[in-house]
Amino acid sequence: MRNKPAVKNPTIYIIPIIVTFFNILIILFPSQIIVSAKNGLLLWFNNVIPSLLPFIIGANILSLTGFINFIGEILEPITQKLFKISGCGAFALIMGFISGYPMGAKITASLYENNQITETEAQKLIMFTNNSGPLFILGTVAVSMFKVPKVGTIILLAHYLSALSIGVLLRYYKCPQRKENHKSISIKHALTNLKQEYRKNNISIGKLLSRSIKDSMETILMIGGFIILFSVLSKMMEITEISSFLTKVISPIFNFFNIDNNFIFPITTGILEITNGCKNLSSFTPTITTTAIAAGIISWGGFSIHAQAIGFLSKTKIKTSLYFISKASQSILSIIYVYILNILMPIDFSNTVKETFNQTNTLAINIFKNSSLIFLSVILIISLITIVTYILRKR
Repeated sequence: MRNKPAVKNPTIYIIPIIVTFFNILIILFPSQIIVSAKNGLLLWFNNVIPSLLPFIIGANILSLTGFINFIGEILEPITQKLFKISGCGAFALIMGFISGYPMGAKITASLYENNQITETEAQKLIMFTNNSGPLFILGTVAVSMFKVPKVGTIILLAHYLSALSIGVLLRYYKCPQRKENHKSISIKHALTNLKQEYRKNNISIGKLLSRSIKDSMETILMIGGFIILFSVLSKMMEITEISSFLTKVISPIFNFFNIDNNFIFPITTGILEITNGCKNLSSFTPTITTTAIAAGIISWGGFSIHAQAIGFLSKTKIKTSLYFISKASQSILSIIYVYILNILMPIDFSNTVKETFNQTNTLAINIFKNSSLIFLSVILIISLITIVTYILRKR
């Protein structure tokens, strides 16, 4: 009996060809590639490290000390009601909101690998917890790029509302038909879980800090590699005129919807990497249209962010195709929310600011300080909510 021939996988041939072409371009255009790589490196060093590193270290410490189990025990009635997920998932949602990309994906993957959430819960969480943070939207986009602070408020609200909307819509995704278990909130039981988790890890303070920092540095280095890679890819698209080709292909669609073709370039660059997309978009006069497009780009996340998320999810069985669909849906919803919010709280585009953020050490220090304060404030707020919830349930 003859063996059936193996199914051919086209990626086996496509990937080496693309990588070879990639290396040839580096040889042919070294100066332009070096400049783009340097820009990506500076973006990572001046913005990403100071804004994300405190959150990553803090999240690792909280995970190893059992704090996530404590929060999960307290918030489970809320998360079950809204999203049909366990309480531990709330930690991924909160940290994804306050710290920004790609912390939602990183924490979701960690929760799944530590058996704190099921595969179905992990699939649902990744579809609405991987979001941009307030420092990027309110600071970098609104003040530094658009120079209109109110733009940041509208984008932030639209971004978070669209993410929560996706989460609520997914509450019945692969949800088994069973009676809800309305268990009472018990601080004592939550503290017991925290103590048991800490004892299970059996880790000293020294090992706790060293392990958390080591894992955080590995994560931040991986993020930096993706940022530099996609900064180079963006420049290569410009060199090879792929961007111009995409403009010609997409322009008939824009003409059909009566949208200015000049927006094609920032949108295509934003699909690849959101920072460059928003920066290119800010070259236009700020309007509700540019605000909506910026919200859509940020909610989409860009392939640079998606590559980072997939990197974290590589050890799991989570379907990345559903993740892409959810991010595209969130992008559309955020654009709709921008127009709705502008009716409720109109943006005064004449109210601009002159000062902008620049790539200096002072900026890096301020970002690090602000991100650390936000992290500590959120932990304090969660603790207060826990106490108040406990008191109200007792009454």
